Amino acid sequence: MLQRNLDDDDACAAVVARFVAEDEKNAVTVDQAASGLTGAISLSSRFMRESFARFPELLLMDTTHKTNRNNYQLCTFMVADEYGDGRVVQHSVFETNGDWHMTKALDHLVRTNADAVQSLWSTKISRMFPRVRVLICHFHVIKYLKLSSGKNHTADSIDREALDNIEHNMVYARSEEVYTEERESLRILCQRANILKFFYYMERNWHDCQDKWVMNRRAKLPHFSTHTNNPLESFFGKLKGVVSSQSTMHELLKATISHQRRVVNEVVHRNKIEQRINPSYDAELRMVLRFTTHYIADKIAGQYASALNKADRFQFEEDAESDSVVVHGRNSSYNLGLAAFSCTCGFSCAMRLPCQHMMAYRHKSPKFSTVITVEMIADSSVDLSRIGFQFHLFKRKRYAEEGSSDDADEDPWLTAAERYKEACRLTHAIKDELADVTSEREFRETSAIPVNIDNSHWCAIVAHIREKRLAYYDPTENSETVLAHVCRDLCVSGFDKFKVVNDPRPIQFDGHNCGVYILLKFWSTVWTHISDSFQLPDLSSLTALEKLRYEMLHYILNGNTENRVTATETEVEDTCTATNEEESKDA
Repeated sequence: MLQRNLDDDDACAAVVARFVAEDEKNAVTVDQAASGLTGAISLSSRFMRESFARFPELLLMDTTHKTNRNNYQLCTFMVADEYGDGRVVQHSVFETNGDWHMTKALDHLVRTNADAVQSLWSTKISRMFPRVRVLICHFHVIKYLKLSSGKNHTADSIDREALDNIEHNMVYARSEEVYTEERESLRILCQRANILKFFYYMERNWHDCQDKWVMNRRAKLPHFSTHTNNPLESFFGKLKGVVSSQSTMHELLKATISHQRRVVNEVVHRNKIEQRINPSYDAELRMVLRFTTHYIADKIAGQYASALNKADRFQFEEDAESDSVVVHGRNSSYNLGLAAFSCTCGFSCAMRLPCQHMMAYRHKSPKFSTVITVEMIADSSVDLSRIGFQFHLFKRKRYAEEGSSDDADEDPWLTAAERYKEACRLTHAIKDELADVTSEREFRETSAIPVNIDNSHWCAIVAHIREKRLAYYDPTENSETVLAHVCRDLCVSGFDKFKVVNDPRPIQFDGHNCGVYILLKFWSTVWTHISDSFQLPDLSSLTALEKLRYEMLHYILNGNTENRVTATETEVEDTCTATNEEESKDA
């Protein structure tokens, strides 16, 4: 290549230019220092920026050296993904680890979406992120405390071991009482070993900033059980297998970009080939595993088992006015927010997943048919590539329109009445589209048999006549055994030599719209590839109610509302009135 004949500076420029030309969403910032040399180079690809937007709760950062012959340091920003692994969201190479260079790296990060970050693992950057909680890696805290306690202080081996234990216990203190006890133990030990200077150092430099390093102070933050920067250290170890202190700058940049390309390919292929099966799971956990990863499902499974075992031990105090529940256990109490599926316990705050208290309440309450629903799981933990149906079907956020005030009311959930109206529109839209299918052969070859379970839940059995196959479908996977028995009975009573199979998609994520899914299931069987084939018609020739139907249908099939033509409430009322008058005349 031409790059072989270029010096290191021109080769770096060629690598950066090629990276920017690959995708319009790739971003690179080059900052020049006062000396005239390149002070900092920051780059982030489209995949990095999308990862940062999807997992904004926790951001890890660290720097490493000995990656190039110019002694530039590599600063990497990383988030925690749905597999429990670290995912790089930005690389910055700068001349030295100074305030100016760090500011330039953070400026590049701010241009993405810094306001979404809630926890940040670093120091010296609080002024750049005033709304962010800055946390320090526990590994580095313990390492630095050991160095500080041993510097200029003498203690015998017994006191040294006791001092290390106290420092460790202070870092991982689970409550204020434990921290206070360990703090007093540290004072007594330092006084006995004649190293009170270290105790005064701790009081002066560490006691007033417990929010950054004590475990108890970060219990209510979404840290996802990540208390060290081990994912970053693992990445640096792999990178240094490719580059070294003798590498050129353009070799370092090429290595980081090549690593990112491999990560993208791994994520794409992992979603395609990974098996989501666990024979030890029951129906509820199997449904969770269908739209999440094994890592997320295992976290929920532990809480699910505890919820079923401890449901009788908890006492629930409901507050109808505030739509909340107080859960009383043996030693502590927690508040449940039913609308937001939130809990004040450490697991719910840290993992953004359903905890044992919420699941125990749903298990004991007769108001709920399922213990776990998809709305209880954070959007970032849901693997959308595994879902054959739109995830946000009955869960939407109302953001203020562009140009509206910041104080606009934002209700993240649909009310029961709104959900009912949405379901009715979907049902009528699907019926109308089925009526437009003119092929009699398709109807002769496929038949749908609705099945009602316990007068509360709709399922379906689809008979494929030509293929001699009976496919049973339960949107929530809670009645598969019953449907299988029904299919076997049908094989005996008329569908001779038919094969019985389970057809589990699309997945229902709520507990009250099974009829919509049954109609959509049958329609998708009759008309294959509906999401690819369906296009919005000319809305100008339709009535207002028909516009609403087509818009909702287009939304659930394509996940967007492009070419949207919204009908006014007056038009809808006029259309509904005219429809009712026609029905009265026909009657």
